[in-house]
Order: sequence, then structure tokens, then C-alpha cells
Amino acid sequence: MANSENTVTSAFVNVLRPMRDAWSINEQITRPFLNATQKPDVIVTEKGRNPVVIEVKVDGDTPNFTGKLQAEAHFGMLLDPSVFAGLTYNIIENVLRVRMPARFRTMPQDQIEQEMRSAEDIAYILLNKPESESEAAPDPVLFITEPELDTEIKPESFPQSGWLSGSVTDIATAIRVRATPISKIDAAADLLEKRIETAAQQLEAAIEERPSIGTEIEAILFQKAGEQTSRMAMLIVTNAFVFQSVLAGKPEMERVMSLKRMLSDNAKRLQYEQVVAGWNIILKVNYRPIFHVAKRIVGAIATDDELVDRILATLCDTAKELVDQRLTQIHELAGTVFQRLIVDRKYVKANYTRLESVALLSALVLPKTQENVSELKVADFACGTGSLLNGAYQRILELHEHAGGKGSRIHTRMIEENLVGCDVMPNASHLTASLLTSIYPDLKIGNTRIHTMPYGRQQDGSYALGALDLFDVPQGTLPLPLMSTAVQQVGGADDTTVMTQQEFRHNEFDIVVLNPPFTRPDSDASSGTPKAVFKGSGRDKEEEQMMRRARRQKDWRVGDGNAGLASDFVDLADKMLKANGKSKMGFILPVTCLTTSDWRKVRNMWATEYHDVVVISIADAKGESCAFSADTSMAECMVVATKGEKHDNTSRGTFISLNHRPRSVLEALEIVNNTYRLDSVRRLEDEPSGGDPLKVGDDSLGHALNCPLQIDGAWDAVRIKQMALIQSAYRLANGEMWLPTQVSALEIPVCLVGDIAEVGASHRDIHEKGERGAFDVEKGYTDTDLYPGLWHVNAPAQRAMVVEPDCHLITRPNRHEKAQMILSRNGRVHFNTMLRFNANSLGVLFTEKPALGINSLPNVVLKKQVYDYVWTLWGNSTLGFLLQWAHSGKQQPGRGVSSRTALLQMPTLDVRYLSDEALVNAERIFHALKHKKHKRMLPFNEIDHDPVRHELDRLLLTEVLNITTEDAHNAVHRLRELLSAEPSIHGGKKSRCDLEKEWEKLNR
Repeated sequence: MANSENTVTSAFVNVLRPMRDAWSINEQITRPFLNATQKPDVIVTEKGRNPVVIEVKVDGDTPNFTGKLQAEAHFGMLLDPSVFAGLTYNIIENVLRVRMPARFRTMPQDQIEQEMRSAEDIAYILLNKPESESEAAPDPVLFITEPELDTEIKPESFPQSGWLSGSVTDIATAIRVRATPISKIDAAADLLEKRIETAAQQLEAAIEERPSIGTEIEAILFQKAGEQTSRMAMLIVTNAFVFQSVLAGKPEMERVMSLKRMLSDNAKRLQYEQVVAGWNIILKVNYRPIFHVAKRIVGAIATDDELVDRILATLCDTAKELVDQRLTQIHELAGTVFQRLIVDRKYVKANYTRLESVALLSALVLPKTQENVSELKVADFACGTGSLLNGAYQRILELHEHAGGKGSRIHTRMIEENLVGCDVMPNASHLTASLLTSIYPDLKIGNTRIHTMPYGRQQDGSYALGALDLFDVPQGTLPLPLMSTAVQQVGGADDTTVMTQQEFRHNEFDIVVLNPPFTRPDSDASSGTPKAVFKGSGRDKEEEQMMRRARRQKDWRVGDGNAGLASDFVDLADKMLKANGKSKMGFILPVTCLTTSDWRKVRNMWATEYHDVVVISIADAKGESCAFSADTSMAECMVVATKGEKHDNTSRGTFISLNHRPRSVLEALEIVNNTYRLDSVRRLEDEPSGGDPLKVGDDSLGHALNCPLQIDGAWDAVRIKQMALIQSAYRLANGEMWLPTQVSALEIPVCLVGDIAEVGASHRDIHEKGERGAFDVEKGYTDTDLYPGLWHVNAPAQRAMVVEPDCHLITRPNRHEKAQMILSRNGRVHFNTMLRFNANSLGVLFTEKPALGINSLPNVVLKKQVYDYVWTLWGNSTLGFLLQWAHSGKQQPGRGVSSRTALLQMPTLDVRYLSDEALVNAERIFHALKHKKHKRMLPFNEIDHDPVRHELDRLLLTEVLNITTEDAHNAVHRLRELLSAEPSIHGGKKSRCDLEKEWEKLNR
């Protein structure tokens, strides 16, 4: 006899129930709704959150898609308070549809639960009540009839099409996380930021009249009064109000008023005495990281009687409005906004981590198979406001509860012993501590392991570098020999000054997660706020230089000054991780870490000393959409690696290229589920058929490809939507032309640029001010000038392969010898190291006379001048562009960045193997295609419909490379189409280049 749906549902509830201690799960309750007759299969309730309804169906011979209308009819229903007592919220806004596999209908009943615990093929969809700006929450007193479902506004569905497939633990995660869109979280953060700004402006005006307020706040927040300090002060007070809403009415805090009671008469003012009285009660219990500083700030503002009451009303109302939105991430908002308010962030390049990125990285370093999670020690040595540390802890709690444990039982030990955070800003450290302790606000906490690290000039004349000073320690697990270095440890009852050698040990941690500052020497030097290392709004140049000197004195193993501080943090993480073959680092880094030579030592360490390496990047067209941090337009990547060699996968990694940044926390978790479900991943060395797809329901998230981790070379499988392209580039780099759709491979002679050519001198040697430069550069060129030069990329004027010099060089006095050395690498061929794919038409430029290449257009001097023609053809062909695109950094949209050093390592056509006939043909083809007006080429993003490029490709293949098969020529055409569709190439640019109008404009 077949099992009924009720039998299967009961087994499902039995498996689900112990997966979260805070849940109450009710099955098949009669009349659970107020004044309604509906009877859902399962209702999950949790205090402080909206309930979730679950409808369960069981598949038969075909999938059971019934029940859609039944599930959607639950939206807006109210749970009967006489049945569900003590709930904060009782409106149904989330419904989960679950489809059990057909085998549960026929298996013995006593086996269903055991099978369900291990099943990975349960189908489910999460439905969310559609948002409506004008919609008000129904009044339970007036709500007397069943609501009519608005058929015009469909519920939001995750996934948008198709069904998710996973385990009961995945369903438990979906219930816990819900599918709160990131846009809603961002909107709440925007609201908080605007209100903070309003209050901060009021405070600034008051400080002008009463400077003593500013002086007192300076002492409280350890930073000079000003815009940033006022903003942070207001944020800290608002954060305290948010936590007051959580704590009001708890044991020992029964007399603490809720925000609603404090604002019951819509007061425009809030009495200072009333607020402080409530906070004093809370402080007697615990929660010092949240309320002590906030109380002192309010006390400082109270110097102005009128101001303090008005500011308190504004901030309390803001907190209530945020709490009313019932976001599960409400406690993260303060940290998010805190980062937005830091003025110094524009100098230190410390962008805060987006919540969906936090979820993605946390799940990567803590997969579902992780055991003994409550024993893990986790550290973030640049924790900011604690988003990554909190994300890892939330994941630990989730896995612990999925295994049947109670999160509350491990909370105190985790906070006091196992979670370690460091930052150089005291207020950030306090927000980190408040974020972590808020998860179980009823539990008292002693000391935490959250520390404010010394930074900058110290009283003894030394210069501290924050957590980077932890790098100096003998090998093994000896305590830090920093006997004179004290740090501030944040505590639940009080802050403590402790010695670093008592708090930190090398090889102590199981997991290190970091989104470090990206600063490097003189980065963004042309901007108004160059992001130099250790630069700050209040730091003088001497202090900055001395801190750089202190950094150079450390014995870095893989950290590189040219790569910047982020590489130093990778070095520190390696020293801090246990050497047990299981410890992991998880980093968010600039995508250039995967390609540039400055990061070579870091990549080599990952390739030879780590295993299970996972690299995630985003192939979106917009730069800001390719970052895992907020407020940056530079592409970033995630790197997760497990310390220790492993026979079967050290020196290889899984490269994941997402089509877009995760749109929600739940989508981020699905990416990880997809990743870890892959039994075997297609390899870079395979035929060019693409990577393994990652999907949410029917929607594609991206692709995964298993690649070798090159030693001393770039890791190229980054920000690529069509993985078949990088497979073709790999084949081509190894002497095979095997393109997508091509039936069989063809041999092509390929070598590195350094094998056949030299690269011209650095622009610094050519014209840098001072003693280094050998020439002065003057704009313009005439035939009487001795040394023509090519200085600037000018896309409209550089469409055909032959270009004109745009400057001339004059030898400086007493620099003749160096000038002659530079001129020995002068020539006609130039390579564009800063190629704008969606603007430039030439990867290789040719001048009729030798011209010194300056800045991003260095000379490429081939060993025979006859090679100049064929190499220029190759560099502007589709095959040559494929290799240049694959080899270049893709940090900015529509641009490929290289360097003189990287150019020497770029694969290229080995012109030495071409016959004399092929070389003669190449020279003839070059002259036929060089016409400045009639042979102008379109930018590379329009390569698919460029007739001149098509002609170049055809002639190069047939008359130089002797490739004449229709299959090969069709494959090159398909290659052009795929390259034009790549987001990193078109960069979202939709406009087309009009060569005729552009020519007319040039010749007016």
C-alpha cells in the first residue's frame, strides 16, 4: 500500500524539527488562521520572525506540480493568537513548496526518515509575498474575512524558474535565510545612512556653538572631531536603540521600555533621562560593547538640552523603522553603514563586504560536511565591523544545529575563546563585538577576543601596523615576543588592556577569513585621493613613510610591497593557520592577484602548499557588479584554499565564473551547494566545450572549470562567461588551434614573446623626472625631429595598423649613454598594454619609421625586421586577440591590462617557423591592409561584424598559416561572435563605432 502524503510529511517534520532550536514546527493544525478555514501541511514559527508555511507534495510517475494556488492562498493570512501564543509577528509572508521524490511513496514506513536524512534530490521553491509600497499591515482586530489573493501581483519566487534540488538541511537553510532581496537590505542601509547624516549635521552645528561637546566625543571615540566622528557617534547611538528593541522586557530588563512605548505619542523629542535610565538597567546586566560608548556619547550631547532630546527622537524613530522591516540582517546594518561613513576609507581602500558575499565566502570555507564546528577557531585580522567573522559564526551555528546541537550552548565559548577579530579602529571593534554577542542577547559574555590593535606612531617612538605586527614571531606556536605591545580587548562587562603575546599564537586557527585593504604604493596616483599604503586623512607624511619602513623591515615570505597590504595579510593568514591539512583561508582580493607578477609568490604558495583551491570571479559587464565588496568599481575575486599538500589536487583549482553577483544570501548559498555537488569538473585541457554549469532552478548562475595552477604564471580562467574560450586559448598557447565548433585540432607554431623579441624600455627610464629619465618628451612630430615617439593611445586616429608618431624626444644633458641603450630597443612595432577592448582597434601598432614607445605602448623589437609585418598581422587578428585577452588582467570593464614583464610571458605566433613564402605573403598582406582610410578596423568588441578584421583573418589563415579548411574558417567566425559577446570585452557598451563619421571628424 502506498504511503500517504501525510505519512511522508510527518517524516519530513521529524527530520526538520531538530535543525533549529528556536523553531516551533506544527503539522496539520486544524484552523490555525484567524477567521479562515485553510489548513496548511506545516507551519514553522520563530519568535521575532514571520512564520513560514510549508506545503508538501509527493511525486508519482511524473512530477507533482499541484498545489500552487493552494500555497499562494496562504499569503497575508494571520495565525490565530489563541493557537500560537507569544509570537511577535503572525502574518504569512513566506511559503515553501516541497516535492518529495516518488520513492517515498513505496518504501517501508520505518525507512522513510533515514532515507530522508540523506536524500539530496528533494525539490522545493520558496515563495515570498510581493512587496507593495502602499500596503499596510492588516489589523488583526479588523481582519475578519479570508483575504483575496491579488492575481495581478504574483508572488516572488526563488528560484525564478524551475525548482531547487537538495536536502532537508538545504530546506532548513532556506527557511532560516528566506530570500530577502539584497535591494531591500540596501534600501534599509540607505535609510539608516540618511538619518545618521541628518543627526550628524545637527551635532556638527551644536559643536560649533559648544566646542566642549566635540572635545568630549573626541575622547570617547579616539578620533578628532569632524564629519566622520559625528557620523559614527550618531550611528553608535542608533545601534544601541536597535538592540534596546531586542532586550526590552527580557529577564532583569523588564523595566526597559520598547521603542514603540518611548515614541508612543509621536514625540519629536525624547527625554534624555528616560533613555539613560533604560540603558543603565541594561548595562547592569551586560552588553557593554553596545551601550557603554553610546551612553557616553549621549551624555556629551546632553550639554545642549534642546539638541539631545531632538537627536534621540530622530535616532530612536530610525531604529524603530528598521526593526519594523523585520530584516533578518538587521544587526548587520550598523556595520554596513559604519563602513560607508568612514572618510578614511577613500584612502585605505577598505570597502565593506556585501552581505551576499559574506554568505558565499562563509559557506565556501565551511561546507556542509564540516565536522566538530563548535571546536573551530576563526579569525579575521582586518575585521572592520565584523561582517565576515559574523558570517562564519552564523554558518557554524547553522551547521551545529543541523547536526542536532543547540547554538545557545556553544555561544559563550565561541565568543570568549574561538572567534578572533582585529581592527585598528576602536569603534569598529566595538561594533564587531556587539554584532557577535547580539545573536543570543540573553546570554552574558565576559571578555571577547575582539581587539583594537596599535596603529601608527606609538608613545615609545615605534610605529605599529595593526594586525600585521602579528607576523613577527618565531616558528611554531611560541607566544608573540611583543612584551611592550598592548591592545584593547573588548569585553561584555568591561574593556581590558592585554598583552599581544598572551592573545595570539601562530598555527592556532582553523579558518582565517579576510577582506583586507587593497592599498599598494601610489595606487590611483592620478586621482584626487591616491590610495597609498598607510595614508590617512589625519596622518602626516613622515608617519606614513615610517610605517612603510616598518613594513619593509619584516621578513615577508610571500607578501610583496608592490602588490600592497593585501598580500601581506595572505602571508599573515598562512602563518596563523594550523598545519593539520584541514585549515582554510578565505579571501576577497582584487582580481589582479590572479594575473600580475607582483602576486606571483602568493599564487605559487597556493599552488604548491595548499589544496582544494576554489577561485570565484564575476563575468558581469559592469565593474561595480564584478566586486564582492560594496562601493568599488574594480573587479574582485574570492580565493579559498586548504593548507597542506594533497596528492590528488594540489597544483589544481576549481575556477568559477559567475554570470552576475549573487542577488540574495540564499542564491549565494545555492552557488556553494552547486559547487560542492560537482563530482568531477571539466578541465581546462579538455576539448573546448565549456565548463560545468551552475544553476538555480532553470536559471544559469555561471560555470566551473578545473585548471592547473600555473607556477610563476598568470591564472587566466577569470571573469569568463564562455569557458570554451579559455579552453581554446589554452590549446592555442600550446600550439593547437582548436576552437569551439571546430571538428579537429590544427597545429600552429606558438612560443612566448620573450623567445622572439625584446620589449622596449620602461617609461620611467625614458622620461621620468630627475636622474632616472634619459629624455624630455615634446608633443608633436616633424620629419626634422631626431627621435619620434608614440606616447598616447588615440583610438579614433589608430584604427588602421599603421599609425603616426605623436611626439618627439630630446636627449637630456649627460644622459647620452642611457639614451643610446634605450634606443637600441627602438623599432616600428608597439604593443598596447592597456587595451580598451570596447574602444581600441589595435593590439599591435606599426609606425613606418622606428619610434620610441612610451607609457602603455612599449616597443616590441623582433629578432628580424621581416618579422615585424607578420607579427603585426597576428597581433590584430582574432587568434592573436584571443591570446592577448586571455593573458591580460580584467579588473576594469572593457579593458585588458598587461605590463612589459607580462608581455614577455604572453604566448604568440612563433614567426621563426614560418617559411620564406609565408613571410613574403605576410608583408604583402600587411601593405594591402594598412590603408589609413579604407582599412580602418572596428573596436575589438565589434570583431564579429568587422569586414577588415574578417579579411585579415582569412588572409592570415590561408596565405601565412596554410589553413584552408572550411571547418577552421567557420570556427574562427564563431570565435569572433563569442568574443564579442564576452562581458569583459564589451563592458556593457551598446553603441557602435561609425568609422565614416569618425574619419570625417578627424579630417575636418
